[in-house]
Amino acid sequence: MANYVLSPEAARSIAEIDTYTAKQSGPKQAIRYLESLLDRLEFVSENPQRGMHRPELNIDWFSYFVGSHTIYYG
Repeated sequence: MANYVLSPEAARSIAEIDTYTAKQSGPKQAIRYLESLLDRLEFVSENPQRGMHRPELNIDWFSYFVGSHTIYYG
């Protein structure tokens, strides 16, 4: 069960990623990529230590790569 909250900016980014992927690669690929992205969001919400610690951004922030995108969380 996901235990995370997206910022409004993150929600917009995900919608833009979905739209772009659908235009470039088709709706099936957009669905697969969006599912992968959401699966990774859930994964890092349950395993926050699995990301890369990013003290240069904020002392308690991490990042996690998904395809060509990066999830930032703290």
